Amino acid sequence: MIDLHGAVPVVGITPAVALVDGLGGVSLQLLEDERATSALPRLAEAEQLEPEPAEDPGSGNFVPRGLAEAQLLARVAEILQEDLAETQVGWGQARPPCPHHPHPARPVVRDGQAWWICERLGEPLYRVGAGQVPTRLRATPSWEP
Repeated sequence: MIDLHGAVPVVGITPAVALVDGLGGVSLQLLEDERATSALPRLAEAEQLEPEPAEDPGSGNFVPRGLAEAQLLARVAEILQEDLAETQVGWGQARPPCPHHPHPARPVVRDGQAWWICERLGEPLYRVGAGQVPTRLRATPSWEP
C-alpha cells in the first residue's frame, strides 16, 4: 500500500495472503524474507472474488469476505500498518505519519470512505489507498485566533 511508504519507501517486504479454511476469509501478513512466500497457498481467482458470510475471529490478521470496499481498505490498511511496525524496516516509525503529531495516522471508515485520521484530533487527514500521504509535517491546527 503506497500510503505506508511516506518519504522513505519500504523495501524488502512482501505482503502474503492465505485462505483461512472454515472462516470465509483470508489471513494477511507482511513477510521480510521473500523466499517464505513460496510456502503459502495461492488463492484461486474465484475464491478471491466470491463474497460470502464470514465468521470474524475478532483479532489478528483476519480479513473476512464480503466487506464493503471502504471497510476492506481500512481493515487491510490496519493490518499492514501493524505488521510493518514490527518489521526491521518499519520499526519505530510512524507510517503513515500524522502531519500534526509524531504518532501514525489511524485507518477508519467515515461516511462510506476509508480515511487515515489523526487519532488525537479525530480529524480526517487523507483517504486510504489514494497516495495522498504528505512526506513532511505541517503545523498543528490551533483553535486560538
